[in-house]
Amino acid sequence: MQAMQTDQVGQPQPNQQPPITPKTPKSASQMFPSVATGKPSTDENVPAFCKQYKIISKNRIGKVVLREFDSIECDGTVVIEGFPSEEGMTAIMTANYIIKQLQLPLVGDIVSPYFTPLGVVRDGLPSHGIRIYGNKKIVVFVSEYEIKDPEIQNDIIDAVYDFCQRHRSKCLISVDGLDVDPTVKKQPTDDIKIGIQSSAADDEEEDEEGDEGEEMMSFEDEDAPKTTEELLKLLEQEDYKEKVWYVTNSEHYAKKLQEMNATVAIEVACTGISGGILAEAPFRGVPVLSLFAPLNKFLKIGTRASITLIHALNKLMSEDQTSILIDTSELDKTAKELESKLKDVLGKLAPGALGDEKTPAGAFHSMYM
Repeated sequence: MQAMQTDQVGQPQPNQQPPITPKTPKSASQMFPSVATGKPSTDENVPAFCKQYKIISKNRIGKVVLREFDSIECDGTVVIEGFPSEEGMTAIMTANYIIKQLQLPLVGDIVSPYFTPLGVVRDGLPSHGIRIYGNKKIVVFVSEYEIKDPEIQNDIIDAVYDFCQRHRSKCLISVDGLDVDPTVKKQPTDDIKIGIQSSAADDEEEDEEGDEGEEMMSFEDEDAPKTTEELLKLLEQEDYKEKVWYVTNSEHYAKKLQEMNATVAIEVACTGISGGILAEAPFRGVPVLSLFAPLNKFLKIGTRASITLIHALNKLMSEDQTSILIDTSELDKTAKELESKLKDVLGKLAPGALGDEKTPAGAFHSMYM
C-alpha cells in the first residue's frame, strides 16, 4: 500500500500525466435515466436544495483522496463495492438498488485531480463519480464509470482496503455477474468452471475442458442462437436461477456460504478494481467475499443476476446477525418488464430471421454483448 497522507491532493504539475478520461458505459442512461440523462425527478421527497457537507477527513493514497463526511458511524459494518467490470452493469445495478432501497445517505467519496470532472445528481444531490453511501450497518462504494489507468485503479483498490482497515469493517463484499452458457448441461457434481473472456485465455483446449471432466464455458460466437425460437427458449432457462458462486479468504464466511448452497468458483478471471480487490484478499487482513451470479451470455440482462445477488446478501447478512433485509420486488418487476419487451420484439421477427440473408446469424447475439 502506498503511503497515506491526510492533506488534500494538489493540482498536477505540467510534467505530470494529463487527466484521465473515465469511460462511461453506453447503457448507463438506460440503467439510471434520472442520473445519466438529467431528467427532473417527480419524487415529492426530493429536497428543493442540496445539503451542505462538512468534510471530516481526507486520506490521500497515491493519486486519489478518500474523503469522509457526515457524522454517521461506519465502524464494524459490512462493506459492498459496486465498481464496473467487463461483465456489464450487474455490480453497478446491484449497488445502486441497495442504496435506493435502504435509503443510504452519502457519507464520502473518492476524488482526484487526475479524474476528468464529473458531477452525478441523484435525488437532487450533486456528487462526484465515485461515491460512498452508508449507515451503522452497511457501506456501499459505487461508480458508474470505469477508469482504465492501472496506477489509478491500484490507488482506488488501496483506498477501499484502507477504509475497511481503519473502520474495522466486518467484511468486504464484491458482487458481479458471470457469463454462463445456458445451453451447456451441468455436470453431475455441479462443479462447473466459470470462464470469462480474457486475452490471457486463448488456449481452446484448456478453456473447453478441465480436470476430472469438468467443463469450461465456451465463448465461441458459433454458440450463439441462430433463430428467434432459440433466443426465446433462453428466456425460459431455469438451470442457473438463484445459483451463486463465491471466492473468499474467510473460513467463517465460507461455512456460511456453503450452508446457503453456494458453490466455490473453480476458475475465474476478474478484471478492473473488483479483480484487484479479489487478488489482494490474501494479504490485507480483511475478510473478503466475491459473489458471482449467472449472467446469460447471449442476452446480457443483468436484473436477474442482481436479484440473485441481493437474495444471497439477505441470507448472508441475516445469518451474520447484521439484520438487513433488502426488498427485491421493484427489481423483479423491472426484470419481468424487460423480459416481456424482449419477448415481444423477438415474437415480431419471422421464424429463423436471425439466420436469413437480411439478418446474419449471431447479429442479435452481438447486440446484447
